Amino acid sequence: MTEKHLINPPDTYNTCLLEPLSTGHDRLLVITGYTDPTFISEHLRELKRVIRRRTRMLQVDVLLGMVAKDGITERDHETLKTLVRDYEQQQVAFNLHYRLDGPPVHSKLFVWGSEGAPSTAWAGSANYTRAGFGPQGVTQEEILTPTDPERAASYAEPLFHSGIPCTSDLVYSRPIFRRRRFAPEELSQLDPTDSIPVTSSETAAQLSLKLYKSKTGETHDPGGGINWGLRDGRDPDEAYIHVPSDARPFFPPANHHFSVTTDDGEVLILSRASGGQAVGKDLRTPANNARLGRYLRKRIGAARGQVVLRKHLTSYGRDEVTFRRSSEGEYFLDFSPLR
Repeated sequence: MTEKHLINPPDTYNTCLLEPLSTGHDRLLVITGYTDPTFISEHLRELKRVIRRRTRMLQVDVLLGMVAKDGITERDHETLKTLVRDYEQQQVAFNLHYRLDGPPVHSKLFVWGSEGAPSTAWAGSANYTRAGFGPQGVTQEEILTPTDPERAASYAEPLFHSGIPCTSDLVYSRPIFRRRRFAPEELSQLDPTDSIPVTSSETAAQLSLKLYKSKTGETHDPGGGINWGLRDGRDPDEAYIHVPSDARPFFPPANHHFSVTTDDGEVLILSRASGGQAVGKDLRTPANNARLGRYLRKRIGAARGQVVLRKHLTSYGRDEVTFRRSSEGEYFLDFSPLR
């Protein structure tokens, strides 16, 4: 093992969170005080991309150690649950446990293993967050150093298994939830029928995107838009929502993941992708492109994999989705019928 300290990203991100895949590791066990759901989403997506051609599965297990002491927002909790569900039955599997009994855990430890045996481990100051690893650039100074993998695993395994899965109903019996970051009073002040000019999208509180083509007034043919997956070799529920160029500043930068709470209480993790690394002309669900299509079809009462026409949207009572953004930068999606 190379005895060196890693200070600040991208060294820490690549060395600790990506490079061990190239040597055949099939599990990453993380102990962290705090986490960032959208950072985890981006990391899982990158892991999925790296191992796409491998036959071996990868398991990512995380213990979130400071929840009992410092709490968590309901929005972040629901986003983490969504990540666990989105990565079920995929090549990369994800589980996250909360430390709710016993002393809070502020440790930061990253243990890679293969076929049940730990082989590489790092310990230090970096939480499993964008601030700790930030592949987009240095955000704050952090340090990680190699540590004995056997000793690290003997510490980390019992901690992880002592936690409660974030998907468990037992979580709701504990007083861990902080205020929702998307204040209901902010939403009530917005009229879903308002038309916000896209030229003001960078500062607008809400913005609507069509689920049909402006030129024809019809939904996309199979292979595009809400019908994107209706082609050979794809999941027929795959879908994207086109974002016009003037509307893109309303959303986070291209390829950054962000969570969206829907009007019916779901949480979707979205990102702008396609059209090149810096363009991001389409909204997708990055863990599984079919997640968005299934959600939209379920709302309008269409069967899974069904071709969606403009008349189906009209019959439902809405042919566009409205995104709202709070003063704290949180996003809400309204797809409720307007009639």
